Amino acid sequence: MELRWSDRLGPCAAGWFKPVILLPHAAAEWPAEMRAQVIIHELAHFYRRDLWVQIATRLVAALHWFNPLSAVLRRWSAVERETACDALVVQHRGDAVAYAESLLSLASTPSPQACAPVLTLMSQQRSQLQRRIRELFASDTSRTRKWLMFDAALATAAILLLVACSISGPALKSTVAKRMQEEVELRLSADPFPGER
Repeated sequence: MELRWSDRLGPCAAGWFKPVILLPHAAAEWPAEMRAQVIIHELAHFYRRDLWVQIATRLVAALHWFNPLSAVLRRWSAVERETACDALVVQHRGDAVAYAESLLSLASTPSPQACAPVLTLMSQQRSQLQRRIRELFASDTSRTRKWLMFDAALATAAILLLVACSISGPALKSTVAKRMQEEVELRLSADPFPGER
């Protein structure tokens, strides 16, 4: 595991075979607790093998570009990965309030490429951040278990639908091809000059 500093990227986890955590140079000025929380979050991505899951979901989305459910599955998977890593940070550091403050601080800081803070950019990013912070304070285990079951059922349904689309495509093509072949054979076997007998 290696820690590197970057002017363009970070904080993020990178590298499938040589794991690297990238932090922006501004991280040197962060409070020590915030830096520890960010590093634990990125380590959690490696622990959970999220980079491999990410490439798998992107491959599924690329293969099923025509299916809108593949894009939904990819976005849902990304949000769930972040939420799971957030939960691991709170589990190890024990302070959900401090971590929520760190998330808000990171989101309100402009990145080197952006001229505005993340919170002002896209409503989708704001809603994802709101959901992540809301999940930090969800202490009702039965509610969490219920949503976990719902998420698992939704993911299973999406995967089954993708598999069904993959299987039905070739089967439908073979049925159409068979009918066309039968029609061609029927026309070839017919008398070309029926009126001359």
